[in-house]
Amino acid sequence: MLGSQYLIGIHAPQDFKAAHSWYGKAANQGDPKAQTVLGLLHLIGTSVQADAARAATWFQLAALQASGEAQLSLATLYAEGKGVAKDPVEAHMWYSIAIANPARGR
Repeated sequence: MLGSQYLIGIHAPQDFKAAHSWYGKAANQGDPKAQTVLGLLHLIGTSVQADAARAATWFQLAALQASGEAQLSLATLYAEGKGVAKDPVEAHMWYSIAIANPARGR
């Protein structure tokens, strides 16, 4: 929650580096929501230099834990060849998994 507060700037000043730090702590403990947000932070480069390969790594970890958002993000990276080799088969697989995911959107 503290990472979210720093990311959005609610009840704390907006601070992307602090948000990255707090999300990183949760992501390293295996939290798929934190892994997904950390992937997004790496993808857009808000708190660190943009790094699509690191984003893909975090999305992969979260996707394997049934994070629908991470599955969609990972599929898009494979479809576009950002941070991973362009692979339409892998992209299709992750899109299909995300669409079938009953937890999508949670």
